[in-house]
Order: sequence, then structure tokens, then C-alpha cells
Amino acid sequence: MPLDSSLCRCRIHHKFITHSRSRYDYIIDAHQNATRSSLKNIHRSGVLLRWHRYHAWEYENATVKEYNYTGTQPYRDSTIKMETAGGQRQARPIHNPSNGFGGNCAYPEPVGQSSGGKCIEDGPLKDMTLVLGTGDGVEDPGNASYQRFQT
Repeated sequence: MPLDSSLCRCRIHHKFITHSRSRYDYIIDAHQNATRSSLKNIHRSGVLLRWHRYHAWEYENATVKEYNYTGTQPYRDSTIKMETAGGQRQARPIHNPSNGFGGNCAYPEPVGQSSGGKCIEDGPLKDMTLVLGTGDGVEDPGNASYQRFQT
């Protein structure tokens, strides 16, 4: 399964980041550092796509070198639109609980354009805990991993 190497990253400690618990945290930390302040927020720059492609390549390259992974990296096909069925957004194939990241998360109410929230309830990431969180802080949030489908 393509996610096996990613899940392995979650179990191996990274020695260079003191606030990390795993090698996976290093990837999160790199993204947070590139988006932490408004002055250097990669999401507001002209190199957004190039930086994210490089970040994804670094992740895949490390997976091959450090874990001898021979498969391919999971890919979100951005040409597939999220169709609505009865007012509900439907998942892309990469969100399939059997061979993808898992489905949308239950959330008591919509958040902006999102149709989900809270913890992933199925698939291989359902028991994954985020150590660094999703904001600017490096404190230990003890959050379950989550995803929200957006159009």
C-alpha cells in the first residue's frame, strides 16, 4: 500500500527537531516554517506550486532513500472535480478508505466551503495523531489527523 511508508515515518523519531516525535513531524515542520508568518508565507508567493512540488519530491525522495520504498507516492488528481450528490460533496478516489487516505470527517456543522472536519474515522490514517498541530505553534496538541473536502 502506498501509505505504508508514510505510516512508518510516524513511528520513527527524528533527531533534529526537538519538538517532534517522528520523522513525519519533520515534513510538517518544514511546511509550517514556510507558512508561519505573513512575510514568508509560501501560500502567498509566486513560487507556491514549485515549492509544493519540491516539498512533495523531498518527501518521496526521503521515503525511497530512508525506507527503501519502491512504490509510488499517493497522488490527488486535481482534474477530478468533487461532484455533489444531494447537496453533499463526494470524495475523490484518493479519499477511498480501502486504498486511499480515508473518507471525510464527521463535523457537526459546515465550516466555510468545507463539508467535514474533526478526526478521520476510516482508512489507514484513522488512528494517526498529529503532534505539531495545524497552526503556528509547536506545542503538542495531541490532535487526531483530520481532513475536510473542499471544492
